[in-house]
Amino acid sequence: MLLFAILFILISLFGVRLWVWLMHFPNLYYYNLFPFTRIDGICVGSIVAILNSYSSGFLSKKTKFIIYITIGINLIFYIFNYTNNNQLPYLALFGYTSVAVFMGLIINKVIHEEFQFINDFLNLSFLRFIGKVSYGLYVFHWPIYRGIGPFISEWSGRFIDQLYASFLASIITSFLALIICWLSFKYFETPFLKMKTRFA
Repeated sequence: MLLFAILFILISLFGVRLWVWLMHFPNLYYYNLFPFTRIDGICVGSIVAILNSYSSGFLSKKTKFIIYITIGINLIFYIFNYTNNNQLPYLALFGYTSVAVFMGLIINKVIHEEFQFINDFLNLSFLRFIGKVSYGLYVFHWPIYRGIGPFISEWSGRFIDQLYASFLASIITSFLALIICWLSFKYFETPFLKMKTRFA
């Protein structure tokens, strides 16, 4: 029952996104509106967890089929969009959902099967560091980018092409975000994580 409710939410979400797009509300930037909640990933992750609770081998057996269906839907969407002068926002309507499906299947494979290459890759020290500071990166990266990025881009745009200036601003703000995230993890999150042993 829960599985069908989540599938209904996911399908309804596509319908609502399409409706919002077709209504053409003035002054609404559709590409940022649609991915805002990240509900696609939450729904797909929930579906993966529910299917694994019903049958641990179900997704492993059906992975290829699900990938082919997802690729087929993407292809149909691409052809339809191409014949309509690329009017529909692909990522906003179906792209984020597709990425969530692929990532959900990959994570499921890594958890339930032994893939030495993927396990070695995910155990790289840099990726483990990113995993530790990921919450802080999620919280801090956007305010840092929006707050400092335009100044860096404008200043460096005096000396280099604007495209390179924007790229430089992205690199600098990402680096600053990583530093702030590490400080947040070390001096704010870690003390709270240590406290959980008292309440466990």
